Amino acid sequence: MTPLGWVFMLSSVSFVLGLTTFCFYRVLVSHVEPPEDDNAPGREDERSPSEGVG
Repeated sequence: MTPLGWVFMLSSVSFVLGLTTFCFYRVLVSHVEPPEDDNAPGREDERSPSEGVG
């Protein structure tokens, strides 16, 4: 393989591994709150007066 082939192959593999690492980091470190369950017991008491109108 020519030196230019090695450079292209190593840069391609490095890019893919770097992007994969970045994506795993973003997914595993994110602190997203789970959505609230609207059907949870006692939910009716927490509603504001304007939500029940209409």
